[in-house]
Amino acid sequence: MSSHTLQRLVRRGSEVARCAVSLFLLAGGVATAGEADHYVSLGLAAVATDDTRFADVDCLGTDVAAYFGCSDGPDGRPIGAYGDVSGVAVRLAVGRRLHEWLRGEIELGYLPNASFEGLSNFSGVAIGTAPVAMTVDSATLMATAHVEILPMLGHDAGRLQPFVSAGLGVSHNRVGEGVYGFPTLGEGAETIVPPGTRTGLAWSLGAGVSVEASERVTIDISYRFVDRGEVGSDAGPIRIVRPGKDDFVIPVGATWADFGTHEFGISLRQRF
Repeated sequence: MSSHTLQRLVRRGSEVARCAVSLFLLAGGVATAGEADHYVSLGLAAVATDDTRFADVDCLGTDVAAYFGCSDGPDGRPIGAYGDVSGVAVRLAVGRRLHEWLRGEIELGYLPNASFEGLSNFSGVAIGTAPVAMTVDSATLMATAHVEILPMLGHDAGRLQPFVSAGLGVSHNRVGEGVYGFPTLGEGAETIVPPGTRTGLAWSLGAGVSVEASERVTIDISYRFVDRGEVGSDAGPIRIVRPGKDDFVIPVGATWADFGTHEFGISLRQRF
């Protein structure tokens, strides 16, 4: 994980921390009687990607013209849009203790209105002068297993319980219109790329620690990597805006990017 990605996670993490205060306040007023095998969990996570690249699905443009093409840009990398996504995700899960050291749950996650910010490297455009921006939304549904390490090894962890997790499910991802700026061509010069949706397999791997706030309430703090599949624009007309000229549109093919996210989260787990 790059230092730039870590800095963005820290910024998003401060937002998560402020929102999570209410979760901690809830923990103080919950009943503490009785054993419980089932639970519900509500949490927030700071989300960021690392070196995301949007490229053509078909850079040769065999069916319709490619947006980027197959050549390299002035920086020596294939032409594309390079940057990162950052945002805050909400997680809601229902689960059950299956064994002394194993929990299973179904989780619905939603990453709304995350921002992609980056640069394109088209030929003929000075390096670092072509900003790209778009929004990204992602919904995931996963079955996740949490293995609590110390009980599995026969030890009593007390109030602190380290764990590892793995999940498998589906994701539905959407990008909004992509705005590609070309300020060296004049003020307001930009190209608008259509939005797009993708649905596919998702999986996660993570680790964290649980803190017992009461007999029924647990606070989970975790890091995990979530592979959300792909994001990208759909094939369709792009709108080209240049100063002093009429706007015009041309059809281009779809674009795509791998969508794997680093996520630092905190959640409140209520047993019943």
